[in-house]
Amino acid sequence: MDTKVTELNTQIAEKDAVISELNASVAQLQTALDDLKKNHETYWAERDLLEQELVKAKVASKLGELDATVGEFNSEEQELAKDDIAKVKATIEACEKKEDLENMTSEINSIKSKICMAIVEKQKKAEAESKTNEQNSVKETETIDIFAEVNSANADDKEDIDIFN
Repeated sequence: MDTKVTELNTQIAEKDAVISELNASVAQLQTALDDLKKNHETYWAERDLLEQELVKAKVASKLGELDATVGEFNSEEQELAKDDIAKVKATIEACEKKEDLENMTSEINSIKSKICMAIVEKQKKAEAESKTNEQNSVKETETIDIFAEVNSANADDKEDIDIFN
């Protein structure tokens, strides 16, 4: 029995050694996992910061695009879409995700279209007024005069023609 007990105690000691080795490897794996989690959190935080910087850059780009588009027109023409320009600027500045900025190009183009349509309307109105003024100012170039020369067949002749003969 004593041999059996010593044999079993030896097996228990071997098993305890294996368990302690496994516990040490589990502790190493846990440390590695904790490091990975910290790195993961750090990378995601850096990614979020980069995403915010990208959005800021895109916002600045869209504002520059809006200013360039509106800059093509003089101040009088810009006044036609003043409210729309202010609204789009506020929308662009409020964007926090780059996906929100995707529609802004169409908004900028709609402002440009609105200004262009107002310019065309103004030009057509001015053209119509000009045409009316021209029609009112037209003078007849050919006047009928009862004392005008009767013999127009020989109008090229420099001689006096007596029409009473």
